[in-house]
Amino acid sequence: MKPFELEVVSAGERESGRATASEPRSAGDQSRVTSHESPLIALKALGKTYQSGDMPVEVLRGVTLAIHEGEFVALMGQSGSGKTTLMNILGCLDRPTTGQYLFAGRDVSDLTP
Repeated sequence: MKPFELEVVSAGERESGRATASEPRSAGDQSRVTSHESPLIALKALGKTYQSGDMPVEVLRGVTLAIHEGEFVALMGQSGSGKTTLMNILGCLDRPTTGQYLFAGRDVSDLTP
């Protein structure tokens, strides 16, 4: 299974960058961000593992990225690469197994439904 790719297009710019779960990189490269504020969305070494019977299935591994206000992000990848799993975590429909998800500087694991 190949890792997913993230393509980041900042508002007002047409530059793009890529990040993979195997080679984490900050989406929304700091050099292109005009504000020095914290990112709106920050993932730090995020991972998700499901159990399939007695066998663990690692769907996401080491996803680290930052998305600042005003950035548009396209999530692209092959079928089964973890796109939907990541979107479910970002939308607070699922929780990561490892790592940290910060929204507006607040740890999402501290939020209650």
